[in-house]
Amino acid sequence: MKTYLIRFSMIATLAVSSVLAVSAAQLQADVPFDFVLGSKTMPAGRYLLDRGVSTGVLIIRSANKEESAVVSTTTVNSADYQTGKLVFHRYGDQYFLAEVWTPGSDAGGKLRQSSRERELSAEHSVRPERTTVALR
Repeated sequence: MKTYLIRFSMIATLAVSSVLAVSAAQLQADVPFDFVLGSKTMPAGRYLLDRGVSTGVLIIRSANKEESAVVSTTTVNSADYQTGKLVFHRYGDQYFLAEVWTPGSDAGGKLRQSSRERELSAEHSVRPERTTVALR
């Protein structure tokens, strides 16, 4: 319980400080399908993304402010500059947010697989289909 409270406090602090700070890294995407982010299912719609005060933190919230999540990411690099995009792993009709690539950058953020995605990956024993959504 104590660990949970400490984690919650840290995430809340990061979220609040990121919302209060004016960030040039805020991006937008129109996601045409429901998707899983961590342990949460996010409905299709317009989303605002912010890398937060740390590049290892991703804050994503729906444009109507009904849904939001804060997740940690691992920085990954590409050999070339990327267009802004969200990369989803698709298993059947389920989509999982896997990567976030900032426009004009060779660095992106990779999200940790959720337990549900790990289960589906083991069940299907094939690589997931990659689906991309433009990020602007």
